[in-house]
Amino acid sequence: MKWAVGGFFAAGVPVEKTRLQIIEMLTFPRLMALDSMELDGCPHEGQFEADSSRCKTCEYMYECTWLKSNEPFLALASSPVDELLNALRFAIDYVDSQNHRSGVARTFCVCKNCSWINSAKLLLKSTEGRSEIVHSD
Repeated sequence: MKWAVGGFFAAGVPVEKTRLQIIEMLTFPRLMALDSMELDGCPHEGQFEADSSRCKTCEYMYECTWLKSNEPFLALASSPVDELLNALRFAIDYVDSQNHRSGVARTFCVCKNCSWINSAKLLLKSTEGRSEIVHSD
């Protein structure tokens, strides 16, 4: 298990727990993306193929690329925290793009999307810029 200086970062959370929090946070947008994709006609069954011209022009290209790069979940456990943070940033943008509210309205909304965005941003803010977290791998 890898630890920051003293084993914890400023908020008192072990690095490995932070990694698990980020991975858990990625569950909601993954399920949202999978649920929104209509893959009946997909010859790759939702698995993005970089060499496929069909994948490169598909309306779900970004979702498939992101889902494939974070598959399987077990591989995320060994991913560097900075890669997980990048995935979380993408997920925040994705959920935000699917959201019905923006800006101040989202801060006070309690729907699943807004609540997830607020929680994800809080986790991102508490983790970003902490060299002992981001560069602990």
